[in-house]
Amino acid sequence: MSAYKVIAVAGAGNLGMYIVRELLAAKAAGTIDGVVVLTRYIVPVSYAPEAIDTLTAALASHGVDALVSTLSHKANALSVQPVLARAAHAAGVRLFVPSEFGNPTAQHAGGAGVFGQKGNFQGELKELGLPSAVFYTGPFSDQIFKEFLGWDIENGKVEAGADGNVPVSYTARKDVARFVVYALTTQPPAELEWRTFRIEGDRKTMNELFAAYQVKTGKTLNPRYLPEDELAQTLKKNPGDFARMLQLSWVQHGGTVGRVDELDNGAYAEWNPASVVDLLV
Repeated sequence: MSAYKVIAVAGAGNLGMYIVRELLAAKAAGTIDGVVVLTRYIVPVSYAPEAIDTLTAALASHGVDALVSTLSHKANALSVQPVLARAAHAAGVRLFVPSEFGNPTAQHAGGAGVFGQKGNFQGELKELGLPSAVFYTGPFSDQIFKEFLGWDIENGKVEAGADGNVPVSYTARKDVARFVVYALTTQPPAELEWRTFRIEGDRKTMNELFAAYQVKTGKTLNPRYLPEDELAQTLKKNPGDFARMLQLSWVQHGGTVGRVDELDNGAYAEWNPASVVDLLV
């Protein structure tokens, strides 16, 4: 049985729905006792600062002892994580999983933008004394390669930053969910509290992806390479351009979750994540 009997998920959309499914499977197997989804529809909550008492009561009344935040950077949803953390702490929640699930952000603490916001929040959890488990996964390989990133793969048009030779870690959302729920339901608190997990389903440069896709499908891709200074200038003009922010961070070697010898994939021996190319085709 898991040390955490009731696990809540805040934000049941993009990644959250995959984590909820895995938690429900764990509940059906008798590994945990309950799953709580914090949303406007299932367990109705407000993340407004003035509603913190109501949010605290919702968590306490369901006996939540671990909380996974999958709140998105979109619509500034990440800004409510501090309210959620304070409510969780007051409600007796014993473990908080912040909405990371991407590039490492701890080194951006004190900065601005999405990465800075996430890095700063890790510090807030420490100040609050609410134990956390952080999961760095790289971008979602089943979702990232879309038009917003300059990928129109059907017509052979793709983009890469600089020369396309910098590696990036990728993990599909289903595989992220499997690993997170496995960790939460099998590891003792001592192995989870204040721990950073670095996992990846695949590690490839853009040029490696282009070549592998062409070999597997026989289709020709026509890459457009974006110089680092062009990415920086675009982002300077529009700091909210998430695609260019990602591409620039990757060019600057911020796209891997860590060194290969730092990976925690082995913590889940039966984990068999999908490769990027298999997902692309």
